[in-house]
Amino acid sequence: MNARSSKNKRWPFRDSSMDNEDNVAMNQRMVGQLLKRKTEIANLPLEESRSLIGLGIEVSQSREENSGLSLKEAAKKGGLDPAFLAIVESGKAVPDEITKDVLRSLSRSVKAEAKHLESAMAVQASRHQTDAAGQVISFLVSLCAPAFLNRATAYKSMVSSPASEEDPNQTSADAFGVVDDDDARVSYRLAGFAPIAFQFYDYQNPDVPKTDWSVSVRCGLEELFSGKTDSRGIFTFPSDLEDFPENSHMFFSKPS
Repeated sequence: MNARSSKNKRWPFRDSSMDNEDNVAMNQRMVGQLLKRKTEIANLPLEESRSLIGLGIEVSQSREENSGLSLKEAAKKGGLDPAFLAIVESGKAVPDEITKDVLRSLSRSVKAEAKHLESAMAVQASRHQTDAAGQVISFLVSLCAPAFLNRATAYKSMVSSPASEEDPNQTSADAFGVVDDDDARVSYRLAGFAPIAFQFYDYQNPDVPKTDWSVSVRCGLEELFSGKTDSRGIFTFPSDLEDFPENSHMFFSKPS
């Protein structure tokens, strides 16, 4: 995310001139911002749009249930433009606006922990996109869906257990079965945990690995790291990463 200091009094942060403005002035500024971003919002990827809507719901509920403040009072407490807070709550913010500074300001505004706001932006479901011929050109795998978490927990137990008695050469990783993700239209298995690695295949076809696909691992709107699958369809996480990133998902795009 692009860092933006709260010392900068321009949008989306407030300045002292807003203390005495009426609702008409605030609404005019809000409408002006909504018109500027209309096209950008319409063209946002589905997961980003859902993340922003999820953030808006969490902010709105936290303001009502935790702080009990009006929109203007909450915005002032967090040092934000009240028109911006209204836009966030409506799910109409744009990704560049949700910086670390802004998340901290939103936390102060509505008495919500930043981790809860980040969790609200998590992508909970996998998805895929196809071309005119029906071929998958991109897919997203959620790392925070219950089905994934259950498999990951099982894998952690398996990698700490001895090799199979029936086949001493078979490792626990080899014994972990392939998962078919219907929503992402991809099959995969956990291929390592130190470092963390996944191996991806064509849907229900473990003989055809997803080779040289671009990968972006993200938390909400923020990219954590990126890379490509190798010749075996394996994508390996950074070696210093000891566990799955919280509230994260993986986005894949087909090589051109």
